[in-house]
Amino acid sequence: GSGVGGLFTIGSGSSITISVIGAPYTIGTVAAAARTANGGIEVTTAMGYARGPGSLSSSTARTGGVLQIVTSSRIQVSGSGNADIGGAISRIVVVLLPEPGLLTLFLSGAATLVLLGWRRR
Repeated sequence: GSGVGGLFTIGSGSSITISVIGAPYTIGTVAAAARTANGGIEVTTAMGYARGPGSLSSSTARTGGVLQIVTSSRIQVSGSGNADIGGAISRIVVVLLPEPGLLTLFLSGAATLVLLGWRRR
């Protein structure tokens, strides 16, 4: 199915068959084609990415960032004298945020060090 790769068919053996052919998710570029109202073919593309903090591609090892993975699917309907294709692009966007407990731990440690230093005076 969509996002994993493979074929999913509904109505196999009946007068109308709907098939969905999906590609695996990727951070690369995908394309999907669909038939337009006047019978032409329109192609749409999308690109995935992995970016670290500050939207820099070279900072993905630091905490925070964004990951977008994309996939394309082709939907084909056939039977009863009709044959049509459609395309779809799916996106999953994951925003990575630092754990709030980490900031609390850091601030409490810094406050403890300040208090210890102040008491030694």
